[in-house]
Amino acid sequence: MRALWLSLTMLLVAGAAFAAPVDPALQKELLAVYDAFNATIAKGQYDKAVAQRPAEARAQFKSQLKTAQDRKAFVEMSKLMTPDSVEITYSRLSADGNKAVLVGTAAKIVPKGLKDPAAPPPGTVISSELTLEFVREDGKWKYLSQSFGMDPTRIKACNDTGFEPIESYDTARSLSAGGPIVRVDFKADHTLVVFRVLDEENCAFLPSREVLTKGGFDVGLLQPYAIVSIEGFRHKSSGQKIWVDQLDVSED
Repeated sequence: MRALWLSLTMLLVAGAAFAAPVDPALQKELLAVYDAFNATIAKGQYDKAVAQRPAEARAQFKSQLKTAQDRKAFVEMSKLMTPDSVEITYSRLSADGNKAVLVGTAAKIVPKGLKDPAAPPPGTVISSELTLEFVREDGKWKYLSQSFGMDPTRIKACNDTGFEPIESYDTARSLSAGGPIVRVDFKADHTLVVFRVLDEENCAFLPSREVLTKGGFDVGLLQPYAIVSIEGFRHKSSGQKIWVDQLDVSED
């Protein structure tokens, strides 16, 4: 392979290091914490719901929801944002054991009487990516935040994953791209890193695991949902394939 591979670098952002997946028992416990908060919200019990959240979230509620009207609006919005079902596909636990992230897909049936002309018809099932964050506070796990992403069915997949030599790429023009890793495949002669840019997947091609390791690169960094920043060259005919010249990896 061309010497371009030798310019690979690594950058870690300061912060909690996610060392391992969340074990099944803890994942069940975390989802129970999330469900308990949503059940409290469903009953309209604002004060009790806030008490279930960690100090960081409570401080935000106190500063942002100052009136009874604000708090009522929060409860109603939270009800609408509560998924009917959640399927977890990926998880991470911080090295110190005090922070956990669950990532998966949420589904919600559009309810009747929703006063939003832009909403789909009642009964429509809406799916979206879901990220749940939890923190361990005073020895207890608490639900910190949730964030929704795209409908997974609307993401343009990178289906052409075949490795091709550098001659298949436009080396006269470099590009910069980045986003969260979707998956990593280690092959005998290369490494495939599929990452997302908005609603589109890109296939990035690196040296094999052996070559990366000998070059001092920690292949353990190439984990789903880590953020990659890439410098490289676009394929001459496929807009979703990239030959990697330089790669930085950071946690989100």
